[in-house]
Amino acid sequence: MAFMKTAAPELLSLREAIESIDTDILKLCHKRQQTAAKIARVKQNLNLPTRDLNREEAYLKMLKQQAQPELSAKVIQDLMILLMSASVDLQDLKRSQTLEEQATHVKCDK
Repeated sequence: MAFMKTAAPELLSLREAIESIDTDILKLCHKRQQTAAKIARVKQNLNLPTRDLNREEAYLKMLKQQAQPELSAKVIQDLMILLMSASVDLQDLKRSQTLEEQATHVKCDK
């Protein structure tokens, strides 16, 4: 128990650091999703598909080269696949919302 009492302040400080980092990560994820929504509009205007598998593969390969002992290539890949999937889902949602809005406008114009 004595060890826990002496280690507790350091542990609490490190946990606070992690919580701050996690908050920053979530803010960046939000910013990434906002950018993905903009990308959806651009792709729709250019009549491009939501996904570009060649780009995704090349991007993952590039990111995995940044692996470090504390952050393996597998963790990077898993994390980025999760983030890219969230972006694709959002882009698909934005696309369908835009199509629904366009269909509503067509009905109202008739």
